[in-house]
Amino acid sequence: MYEMVEKEVDKQNRLLLPREWVRELFGKSRKAFIIKTKDSVKIIPRSTHKLSDFFDEAKVDHELDPFKDYHGALAKASLRVKW
Repeated sequence: MYEMVEKEVDKQNRLLLPREWVRELFGKSRKAFIIKTKDSVKIIPRSTHKLSDFFDEAKVDHELDPFKDYHGALAKASLRVKW
């Protein structure tokens, strides 16, 4: 189902979306992808996408040994930082 409203772009180039749409589609996130095509603009709420929507697996051409103890390496690195 499609819903349509007519809105005006204000002097600061802002466009207000209906509050109900934002609550329904964005959830807690306030970020969106804005896609410009030849003759239109499409707004896609970022919260609707997970990384797995774009791919199922990642292949890495690298030895994984340095990454096995990621949390330990991160903890050691944070101890070296002088605040």
